[in-house]
Amino acid sequence: MLPLDHIPFPSPDLAGVASAFTALGFTVSPPGGYTAPAEPDARWPCRCVFLAEGWFDLLHAPQAAADGRVRPAAALFRTDDLEAAAAKFQDMRLQPPYDLERRWNDEPDLNVQAFSLLPIRERISPLPVSVIAHSYPAPSLRNAWFDHPNRALEVAGLVFCGGEPGPFARAAGRFLDLTGFAHWPSDVFAARFGDADVAIQIRTASLEAVRKAIEPGLETSETAETLCVRPPAPLDCGFQFFESAARPD
Repeated sequence: MLPLDHIPFPSPDLAGVASAFTALGFTVSPPGGYTAPAEPDARWPCRCVFLAEGWFDLLHAPQAAADGRVRPAAALFRTDDLEAAAAKFQDMRLQPPYDLERRWNDEPDLNVQAFSLLPIRERISPLPVSVIAHSYPAPSLRNAWFDHPNRALEVAGLVFCGGEPGPFARAAGRFLDLTGFAHWPSDVFAARFGDADVAIQIRTASLEAVRKAIEPGLETSETAETLCVRPPAPLDCGFQFFESAARPD
């Protein structure tokens, strides 16, 4: 099955979102940007957070987050063969694939990285789902960008406040690893993450490192195996850190 690859965070305040991830103990990459062969005059600035498994794409998007609340915009799953992936999802509505390239502003020795994306229009989860083809980790990335004060290792899953899987989740689950998608009762979710409607599960090598790395003043709660952080501004997304091999309930 295709693994969860990354989660984008579009926002008109790229610097603020990068600062929020830093406050959570993540290392944020230097500035870069995406271009598209089909739109040669367009460029989309970005910064990124790279883990050993999975990453976050922090995107400058002036029209996003009109209410000021910056949320995950989608869940993208990685494939080595976009054409083969499209064939697997032929019974679902697919948008045309498109290509992107990412370059770093001040890292001229690093390679340009190419991406091909295939958005799936059917409702699989509360977030839109796409399939993306690219290599990861890639020679276009610095090893130091994977070294986080909070010792984060993996973007392990998404927790949604209430609700249930989308109507095509079972069919998509034959090809996408959706085991990291969970729906918690609203009261349980709110007790840990406040009024957010989604949280991201992060596997770390050390909860103690998380405690030391997160910025003082962030609102947290702990269970025997997890440390939960309510959204730091401008994010409207909780984070649940855990060490164990199995995802927490």
